Order: sequence, then structure tokens, then C-alpha cells
Amino acid sequence: MGILKDIIQDIFSVKNNYVGGFKYKIVKIFGFKCSKSIGYKQEGLNNNIYVVENSIKKVVKKRIVGLGIKIKGNNNEIVINTPYKFNNCSITIEGNNAVINIGESTILNNTSLYAVNDTQINIGKNTTTSGGRIDCVSRNSKINIGEDCMFSWDIHIMSGDYHIITPPDTGKIINKGYFCNIGNHVWLGCGTTICKNVEIADNCIVGTHSVVTKSCKEENAVLAGNPAKIVKKNLEWQRKSDY
Repeated sequence: MGILKDIIQDIFSVKNNYVGGFKYKIVKIFGFKCSKSIGYKQEGLNNNIYVVENSIKKVVKKRIVGLGIKIKGNNNEIVINTPYKFNNCSITIEGNNAVINIGESTILNNTSLYAVNDTQINIGKNTTTSGGRIDCVSRNSKINIGEDCMFSWDIHIMSGDYHIITPPDTGKIINKGYFCNIGNHVWLGCGTTICKNVEIADNCIVGTHSVVTKSCKEENAVLAGNPAKIVKKNLEWQRKSDY
């Protein structure tokens, strides 16, 4: 029986494989391998991944090039509007009731999105990234990124501190994260960090390696430093280069 089993497995076999977070069924017939995409890696119930094209929401049935998705939890939703472009990107959800919305004409490169219980990440249309992390890591918090934003590499945006801080006498959480709001047409320089409970107004620039810990509600401002503060006002930026 052992020899016969080996012969049968060599002629015909079926197994599952994961590539880029997407699940494939590998079928081997007479030494030839065929693969069929059967879904992103998921553990849980009622998790939905949609692509919106011409205002019609469709369930994703095949892998999106350049994007790996892993979900561990229940009742989560990812909505991606066309057109889009992903390069070496990932979405990870660990928890329940998380929502991720990606607007049309976004171009995301080397970027990871991470969400936990009861959180939401919204990325506006025409926004581009060169690399970094967007982490919605405080329960019931939201990260909102506006339209036509331009993010350089090594960006880190986070809605919480990942771990709680409490006084020993009361046990009350003093570092709760609620939101991180970035306006329209905001340029984040390389290596910048945007911390929890921060709002950045429209048309702002955040300088290289700045750490933004407090809100800036003045439009067309330039922020720089650690902690970041307004260093220039009444300026505009454009996508075109000077080279």
C-alpha cells in the first residue's frame, strides 16, 4: 500500500500553498503542476475584500498584483477603488470589525497597512507612497489620509502607542489613541513619523525625519523637527521635480 500511495501521489496530488498572502491550490497531474488562486489568507468569518469599478462593488476573486492580504478575525472589510497600483504592499488585519478604504488612482509602493479591532483606515484618491507603515493600533481609532497626498519613504503613521500606559494607583489608560488625520495635498518627507491624535491641515509639508506629536491646523505650513513645529508659512508644493 505504501508503494502504491507514493505512485498515486506522484501522478496526482493536491495541496494548498500561500504566496504573497494569497492562497493557491496546487494540483499535480502526471508530474505537471497547475495552480488555481482560491483566496487571500484568512482565519475567521464574514471577511470581505472588494474592488470598486465604475461604482460597482465586486468581490475579489483573484490576487491583486503587488498586494498581499492577511486577515485573522471576523467581520472585516477591505474596499479598493480602481484604478490602483500596488508594488510590494501588504494589508494585515488582526481583530474584528476593521475597515480599510483605498481611493481611486492611488499608487502605493513598499507600504504596509495594519489594523486591529474596530479600527478604520481611509486613503484618499490620487495619493502616492514610496514606502512605510500605516498602523491603526488603538481600538476604535481611525486614520484618515486625504486626497493627492505624496508620502516619501520610511514613513510611519500610527493611531496609538501599541501598548497602554497607566498610573499604578488608578489603572486608567492615559495614552489612548483616537485618530490620525492628514489633510488633502500633504507632502511627508522621508523618515517622518505622525503620532496618534494628530491633525495636519491641507497643503502642508512635513520635513525629513520630523516627528509630529501635535496638530497643525494652519494650511500651507511647513513643519520640521522633533517634535515638529511650524517653521514656514504660506507656501505651496508641486509634484514636478527640479531635475
